[in-house]
Amino acid sequence: QRPELLWQADASGMLPIHHAVRAGRERIVIRLMRHDVGQAAAQDGRGMLPLHWAAREGHFALTLYFLSHNPSHLIVTDMMGRRPIEHAAHRANQRINSVIMSQNITNIPPLVLVTTPSITLHQSTFAKNTYFHL
Repeated sequence: QRPELLWQADASGMLPIHHAVRAGRERIVIRLMRHDVGQAAAQDGRGMLPLHWAAREGHFALTLYFLSHNPSHLIVTDMMGRRPIEHAAHRANQRINSVIMSQNITNIPPLVLVTTPSITLHQSTFAKNTYFHL
């Protein structure tokens, strides 16, 4: 009943949509998006979209949901230069990385792949210039 609250950020620059995605609250996310689908493109104080948060926190259904709204968000970087795939890789979310890698998106900069026999997907040091490792 008060749509202006959808766009009211907290001290860290996060909107209600970011908090709902981060917590994995699918029903709340869908309700918020029904009021304004533009929230899918809302960046928080760190430059993260809801898709970044979904990938980072391992919320598979929410990752698919936001990809269905705008797959081009896969190339959006946060303030540290990280895309959703780097966030998923940092948390070793293989399932999410597989979905992201299967998207037919052009203009995605190539990833540097490093193979390690004993590790399928391992966490990077998450520094600005670190790539995810396979």
